[in-house]
Amino acid sequence: MKLKSCLLLIPVLFYSAIAFSQNSIVGTWEGKFLSQDFELGQPKLVVEIYDFKGSSFTGVSHLYYRENKYEHYRIVGLYDEKDSVLAFKEVSTIAVDLGTYGNCLGTYMMSLKKADGYLVQNGFWEATIRGCTSNSNIWLQKKIEEIKKPEPKIKPAPTKPIPNKPVVKNKPPVIVQPARDRITTPVI
Repeated sequence: MKLKSCLLLIPVLFYSAIAFSQNSIVGTWEGKFLSQDFELGQPKLVVEIYDFKGSSFTGVSHLYYRENKYEHYRIVGLYDEKDSVLAFKEVSTIAVDLGTYGNCLGTYMMSLKKADGYLVQNGFWEATIRGCTSNSNIWLQKKIEEIKKPEPKIKPAPTKPIPNKPVVKNKPPVIVQPARDRITTPVI
């Protein structure tokens, strides 16, 4: 890494003391690839981060230029939770259409912070091949997804079970006649 790049990284490393979880980093980040060298304009940058294992992750980076030009790369990276720093590298080309321009793979060095309901990555991109293109400043953001706690379900107050009572039908009284020793039921 060039001395200039290392010097740029020093403030990035000390800027953020907030640690973020892997789950907050996973997802789609959108921002800008800020460079003065592009005749195609400053591209929109989209980085998808997924497959977090330990402190490493994989994903895809996308650059979208005017005139329907684009670059798509596979990335691998590391996240330093202690310093809230992400470093990821474009490792292979998925698809590129830059017209007469060639593509360059590079490495991103980013610091992570929280600002106004967003997670923000600030840093720089450096080409992995000398003479390819100059370094560029990078800015990415992702809306913080608020995790709503499930509301406790309110259960109705317990009711006492009503015991099954035998159904009593109004039966006419039984009259026993002692003389005849038989039972008769009066007619009503």
